[in-house]
Amino acid sequence: MAKVTRGGAGCLIPIGLLFAVLGFIPGWFALADLRQGRATAHWIPTTAEILHLELAHGDSDSGTVSIDCRYRWRAPARDAVEGGGSGLTAYEGAQVGLHEGADNVGDWQMETFARLDAARRAEQPVPCWYDPADPAQAILDRGVRWELVGFMLLFPLIFGLVGGGIAIAGVMQLRRRAAPAAPQTQPEGGLLRGRTGGAGNGLVFFAVFWNLVSWGIAIGLLLSAPRLEAEHLLVALFPLIGVFLGWAAALVLLRRLRHGVQQLRCEAGDWVAGGRVRATLLTRTAPQPGDTLLFTLAHLRRQQDSENATAWTPVWSHQFTADPSAGRPDPLGWAQPVEVPLPVDLDPVDDGHAWRLEYRLVRPGLDLLAVFDLPVRAGPGPGAEPELTAVAITAAADRAAPLAVLQHAGITVAEEGRGLLVTVPAWRNPSLHLSGIGFAGFYTVLAAVLWIFIGWWTGLFTVPLFALVWRGALRSCFWRAHMRIAGGRITVVCGWFTLQTFDLAATEVVRVDNTTNMKSGQTAWHNLSLVTGDGRSVPFARGVPGPAAARLVELVEAARAL
Repeated sequence: MAKVTRGGAGCLIPIGLLFAVLGFIPGWFALADLRQGRATAHWIPTTAEILHLELAHGDSDSGTVSIDCRYRWRAPARDAVEGGGSGLTAYEGAQVGLHEGADNVGDWQMETFARLDAARRAEQPVPCWYDPADPAQAILDRGVRWELVGFMLLFPLIFGLVGGGIAIAGVMQLRRRAAPAAPQTQPEGGLLRGRTGGAGNGLVFFAVFWNLVSWGIAIGLLLSAPRLEAEHLLVALFPLIGVFLGWAAALVLLRRLRHGVQQLRCEAGDWVAGGRVRATLLTRTAPQPGDTLLFTLAHLRRQQDSENATAWTPVWSHQFTADPSAGRPDPLGWAQPVEVPLPVDLDPVDDGHAWRLEYRLVRPGLDLLAVFDLPVRAGPGPGAEPELTAVAITAAADRAAPLAVLQHAGITVAEEGRGLLVTVPAWRNPSLHLSGIGFAGFYTVLAAVLWIFIGWWTGLFTVPLFALVWRGALRSCFWRAHMRIAGGRITVVCGWFTLQTFDLAATEVVRVDNTTNMKSGQTAWHNLSLVTGDGRSVPFARGVPGPAAARLVELVEAARAL
């Protein structure tokens, strides 16, 4: 039996929150330093005498340094400030700049030490600023170290945004119920209520979170900065991304406001496998010249792991269009007649099977996508003659010759001697591969911006991620496999850079793992692997659409049964 594995939503939420908290800690320190820099702009200038100066080195691995300095300055005593007196008091302090502690970001530590050391050797005073409200507080350098601020702000921007996205994804998965089996009887009033397709809610929540964090940090940074620096271009990059995310989320909301909720009303026939239903689509949006009314009827199979992860995999689908001129005005907006033929050889709705009708209004701009769960019951039985419609014939041919589904997905099947050779070639799914390469390219540009505007040391964490991102993208493109099933044995040769060979007896395979963790548009991509009794996992297909994944599982299950 095929096993579908997915990460539990309960794990995503604490992991995402942990990422966000870890990211906001250094961001909080950065904003605190910026607030102090804004406050010191109004401090009173004076001079200070260097009493002790030393350059302290951290551990040899990190290469961090800090300035250990003691200095003395004179300022009005606190009681003189409060009472209007003019007496001066000597104070001693150790704060050199806004950012205390050891680090290796930029050359500020070395340059400041050299300046102070030169003044100490020449027995010259150095500039100093003290707080008029508290003369015991002073500083030798009130300039903001923008390279350090930019580095610390990367953590809330990257860790916070990524962690927030992970947590939101976990919340959305907890809210998303496994699609319930449709009722076995005709719904009340013959009306089915449609739901919006796509990942609309997740996109809206993520766009709001991204914009709140990125714009808040960017505005706080720009308001605190005495003047604009080149490093601010890096911070402005994240709100710019937020603009595009907000635009996409706004389209989702506008679609809902414009199109409303769609309903499907049964006019004649019944939702029975092997029958034909004449229905009316009730929608607020009337078609316009040039629009296409596209319907997709799909039969899905439920696949579930041992915990709470469920995936509905389409095993058969059929597309057809409706004539917009056949529609008519309706109190709800527009009534569009449609005929839905239901193949007789597919299972009715139960705990493991579902029927769905997807309606898409294809037009420039705010198109429409609605999904209806159909309450299809069992047909008249195997002895009855099914209606010979094109849909029924296509479904029967698909069930009888499942290899056609594999070939449609770019997977070739051929006889080799007395065995069957399944070839999963590289670069089969350009839409999936190009999205991975596009993300790797975006990350490369981001890493280059960090290197140029922040410093070479950003490569300490961007270079390892760079290697992982590009490895994943290239592996997705060039991964390939050959699986030979013959004589009770399954031989798999797979890999992307180097190929590995696995030779198994069919009886050694205890199950097929089917992982669905990738999606582009409306297509879910599956990774398949053989799991043996001793715990070994042998991959034999990557990036395979749902119907083809189901057929591959059937082939392996048939080989195990021989």
